[in-house]
Amino acid sequence: YLPIEHVVADPPRVMLVPDSTGRDAGSRAAQMRGWALARSGANVRQARFERSLVNCGGPVIAKAMTRLAEIRREVKP
Repeated sequence: YLPIEHVVADPPRVMLVPDSTGRDAGSRAAQMRGWALARSGANVRQARFERSLVNCGGPVIAKAMTRLAEIRREVKP
């Protein structure tokens, strides 16, 4: 995980977030991230990247690569 201070100081174009509508969307991390990005004025797109896709090895790699390719296509240069 990257400290929010680093994200605010040098904002990325895209941030992969595990939150989905429901339980995790209201988490303290999601609230702090949203607050910090809003206050910084940074234009950071938050792309959903399921927690299960960060598991190591096996069949997860293909699914993770597919999702990363989708996110890349969605992001405007």
